[in-house]
Amino acid sequence: MTVSVVIPLLNEAGQLPALIQNLKSVEGSFEVVAVDGGSEDGSVDVFRALTVTDDRFRILSQAGVRGRSAQMNFGATHSSGEVLLFLHADCNLGAKAILSMSKALGRRGVIGGGFFKKYNPESFSLSLFRILMNFVRTRLLHNFVGTNAIFVRRSIFEKLGGYPDVPILEEVIFCDRLKESGKLVPLRPYVLSSSRRYVTSGVFRRMWVSFKIIFLYRVAKTDLSTLHRIYLEAVAHGTDHA
Repeated sequence: MTVSVVIPLLNEAGQLPALIQNLKSVEGSFEVVAVDGGSEDGSVDVFRALTVTDDRFRILSQAGVRGRSAQMNFGATHSSGEVLLFLHADCNLGAKAILSMSKALGRRGVIGGGFFKKYNPESFSLSLFRILMNFVRTRLLHNFVGTNAIFVRRSIFEKLGGYPDVPILEEVIFCDRLKESGKLVPLRPYVLSSSRRYVTSGVFRRMWVSFKIIFLYRVAKTDLSTLHRIYLEAVAHGTDHA
């Protein structure tokens, strides 16, 4: 089966050298389609310079394609793979991730999934948090977020209409819809996700913001506009949410 790795970009020039080097080391056959959302730090030029000799890589930039949902949907539309894998710019795949994913999708009923993750660098408290999330959220509940590198069969992605056009939690909502459509599986090797936002805002503070937003969404049924406002207030105080 053919695979397309779709990457939404926005001002990630500093992450691109490690990302491109990582993807070039991943085993298997796949294409990479990056979609820029209006970067002002030269991300598009950096991406092109790093991939000029490798025709597996393309970057798309089009006015009006802003916001992670729009970027991922645009990238999916302009890719050719039978399987779509959505990767954040600050996440690195394991060397055998594509092979592991392809093998899993060969099993009856499996339509997609995601990968267990680790953080880089990883403090003791962040390690404990990651182990808990990998066990409860990923292994038991099959609730995948963007840093789990969600993958899905194109036919299912298109049937569901892609990622929802919402201001926040687009990947959480999409994963909920996926679970209603078929079997999802958590896989290794681990995705290595940057802990830069935890370092900047504080591990426990960021954990609290993440928990608060998910609790308000799932339990209190808070509307997405309000959740987005809470998110923006957190960002304004030095905390980001993924």
